[in-house]
Amino acid sequence: MAYIGRQTTQGSFTKLDDIQSQFNGVQKTFNLKSGGQSFSPGSANSLLVSIAGIIQEAGIVYTVDNDTITFADAPIPAAEIFMHAMGSRVNVGTPSAGTVNASSLSASFGTYEGTISATSFVGDGSQLTLNAVPTITVTGDSTFNGNVSIGGTLTYEDVTNVDAVGLITARSGLEVGSGITFSPDGNAFHTGIVTATSLTTSQGVDLTGFLRENVNIITGKLSDNQNIDLANGMIHYFTTAETTTSTPNLRFDSSTTLDSKMSIGETIAVTIITSAAAAGYSAQLTIDGTSVTENWVAGEVPTGGGISGVDIYSYTIVKVGNASFLVIANLTKTSS
Repeated sequence: MAYIGRQTTQGSFTKLDDIQSQFNGVQKTFNLKSGGQSFSPGSANSLLVSIAGIIQEAGIVYTVDNDTITFADAPIPAAEIFMHAMGSRVNVGTPSAGTVNASSLSASFGTYEGTISATSFVGDGSQLTLNAVPTITVTGDSTFNGNVSIGGTLTYEDVTNVDAVGLITARSGLEVGSGITFSPDGNAFHTGIVTATSLTTSQGVDLTGFLRENVNIITGKLSDNQNIDLANGMIHYFTTAETTTSTPNLRFDSSTTLDSKMSIGETIAVTIITSAAAAGYSAQLTIDGTSVTENWVAGEVPTGGGISGVDIYSYTIVKVGNASFLVIANLTKTSS
């Protein structure tokens, strides 16, 4: 009789070889063949089995594993059986290169154990996990627009610039070339020159070895150059012999007051060296253009300079209030 019903979309109905002769009341598993050749229907539901005129329920009365059928109970001897495969298993093979797009893949792709090569990965990266044993190697430049957390050790060489907007913490010290070393206990070791606009310390400064300080040397007279800019140093030496009296004016520079550079309770020491002349001396001092009261050591207010050599004016200045200073002054002559 011809097949009645909805036609199969793949394969065709196939009547399998009779296995009745193998029934002995004990054997449950039998090989499936068609035309003497092994046959795999694909699943138990693809097989229509009738024993003694009764259609058997797939998956309950029998199961199929590739090309074998196994019955829950051994068929009795001489029981009539026929088996029809309702369509055959289709092997789709391997898709041609470039024929499978992203919409054909599951959203949960799972774990891929091979190598994936791509010119770019697009997405927010929230589901991208890289597990590499032992390492992940990136050839070329890498850009991270978000935060990067490293649980292990970061090793790098030939870094031109490190631009950090926050705190950089080094657990076991920091070395800069061969000249600067920062130890974990807070010590800094410099083999070269340290240049700083200011130095603030809460526990004092210990200096050992050779200590140098710049001297501002002026080819001229103090009386002709009475503004003493401390931005140029704390010691000022005038090489031309004086001819008249002068009033030095201490300031930081031409646009910055000394008062703005000092806090109340701070002190500075200023030394002015002049080429001596009897008529050339300084009995008064101004700070930021304002007169101050000088406290001359031993009460000896200068009334003249030395006759040769140099005269040395030493000023200790303590800021005691806003634009208010205590001034201790002393003149040392190298000739009488």
